This record gives sequence, structure tokens and C-alpha cells, in this order.
Amino acid sequence: MLKNIINNEIILQLVEKDIPVELRKNGFVIEGFYKSGQVRLEPKEDGTFIAHSRYDQKDDIESFDDLVHLNHEWWGYSKDRSEGWKKPEEKWAVEMVRLGLVKRREEKVVHYE
Repeated sequence: MLKNIINNEIILQLVEKDIPVELRKNGFVIEGFYKSGQVRLEPKEDGTFIAHSRYDQKDDIESFDDLVHLNHEWWGYSKDRSEGWKKPEEKWAVEMVRLGLVKRREEKVVHYE
């Protein structure tokens, strides 16, 4: 089963997008989930996962986009709690923009010294 998990499309997309994935004996750990810190992906027999996050919240993950939506949800919970979480983590932000969950707006800031 481990070989099938490593070749799983969701895991391959995380690696391809350079989002850190750590293999553990009970699944995969994905970083960048703000106050929660990380989620653990527990593999299911059908090739999907159960995401375990803070307070043992469990979410079904059937695609990479499901993970992006979960990250967006956790960012929404966290963004007003810490200055460091005002913006989504950059690698996740790119995917949130792709799915239309957030818009990227750049501002020109002028500094005088």
C-alpha cells in the first residue's frame, strides 16, 4: 500500500508544487496551516485521505484542490489573530488565486530615506 500512497496524485502534486510533505508511519504531514501548523493526511484504501488538523478536526480529501480549500479555511480562521498570518503562505496563496478563493493585489509603496 505504501508504494501506491507515494504515487498518489495528491502527494505528487504537493511535491511538484514544492509544498513540504513529510512521510510518517501513520501518513503524511503537510505544513503551512497557520494556527493549526500542519495537517496529517491519513491514507484510505480508495486512494483518498482523511486530513487531521487542530482539535482533531477531520476532513475528507479527495483531490489536491480539497487541500487548498482546507488551507483557505484555516487561513480564514487565523488571519486576524497574528500579523504573521495576514497573508496566506505563499505556495498556498498561488493555489488559492488559481481557484478564485483570493485575489492578489499589489500596491506600490514609496519610501524616502
